[in-house]
Amino acid sequence: VQKKTKLQTDPTVSGKENDITHIEYVIPMNDEGKRMEYTQFLAQECRLRKIPLIGRIDDWRSALLACTTMERYLMQLQKVRVWYEKGRTEVPLVEVVELLIPCILHLENRVGEKIINMILRTRFDLYEGPKMQFIQQLTKTFQTKVLGSEESPAQWKLKYTQEKDSTIKIDKIQVRNQVARSMIDSIDAIVEAAIPKTERELRAKHILAVSKYC
Repeated sequence: VQKKTKLQTDPTVSGKENDITHIEYVIPMNDEGKRMEYTQFLAQECRLRKIPLIGRIDDWRSALLACTTMERYLMQLQKVRVWYEKGRTEVPLVEVVELLIPCILHLENRVGEKIINMILRTRFDLYEGPKMQFIQQLTKTFQTKVLGSEESPAQWKLKYTQEKDSTIKIDKIQVRNQVARSMIDSIDAIVEAAIPKTERELRAKHILAVSKYC
């Protein structure tokens, strides 16, 4: 896999959003050519690792990210085995730091997702109007205030599941590190869209609480 893969996953490299071989590449708006090219590239990388091509592009990226993280761990374990066989007793600090960087970024991502999920699901359950109205207004907020703008809205949508009894539930949000960071940076807009204007004090408490974690 390591000899054949062209996928880049280094979260610290500059220009990753414009590199079509990077896991965090951002597909240009309304560019079907780039979307097709990136889709084919990810499909090739998934097939290389025997990852089923199920779901959407973001699902493939999540699977690839988990897989490449495990690949790095296995490579590090191989290095440790070689060091042990050679009688090496000290592990270079830089090797340990390189191993920990993805873990730190992954933790940031999971914490951001957890915060967003808790706010949305709690307020969704308490919403007194039509549930689809809540989903639509939050989707618009994400598209025009969090991940895009009024002039150039993002295509991201708040996913949900409708049960057989017509009950609607918001799906768990799982996004890339860059997207999670954008959501947390725009937490004010998310909270204001999720909590009615009549509950200004509650809005302020939510925003203050999140600021303690970021």
